[in-house]
Amino acid sequence: ELVFATNTSAAATERMRIEAGGTVSIAGDLAVTGDQTLSGDLIMADGKGIDFAADASPSAGMTAEILDDYEEGTWTAQLADGSSNNMVMSDDTGYYTKVGNLVTVSGYFTTTSLGSASGAIRITGLPFTVANNSAAYSGGAAGYGNGLDIIAGHTVSIYGQANDTYIHLQVWDATTGPTSMLASEWSANGQIILGFSYRAA
Repeated sequence: ELVFATNTSAAATERMRIEAGGTVSIAGDLAVTGDQTLSGDLIMADGKGIDFAADASPSAGMTAEILDDYEEGTWTAQLADGSSNNMVMSDDTGYYTKVGNLVTVSGYFTTTSLGSASGAIRITGLPFTVANNSAAYSGGAAGYGNGLDIIAGHTVSIYGQANDTYIHLQVWDATTGPTSMLASEWSANGQIILGFSYRAA
């Protein structure tokens, strides 16, 4: 192995080490000029990330400039009522991508039976808890639905509530706004396609 050090006040301080296996260890910041091409992954230590502090931000409300997380995978959705009485699902797997604290989920979910679900229903199983702040609420509209028992012209919307891991289902059926979707407004062969982004805790 090869070790590089600086000498200050007669005490040598290691700055870089090249090990026999090819691993390079650097103590301190690495200043690089010009583009760099990597032939392998750039692996971040837990809690570390890419710091964009050198990029001037015009926003007075900016709270962070370090990108410290990225992952993608699947999540398992479940149609249920507020007492965790589950419907029987035939399609329950969705995709998710998490960049920093922003999570995007999507999926096509279908049921074959209402089970014992009653009253207001929701989709449980979000891969991450919604941040516990009123500013973290987010939602949208269902992209597709079928086998539902709602009145023609009514639409289904969705939203994620702060500090929860489920998606609320709403039906726009009142002049004052939407009401919670009920199990009686679903059906045994109900289907829904959705996709939305939310801020994770």
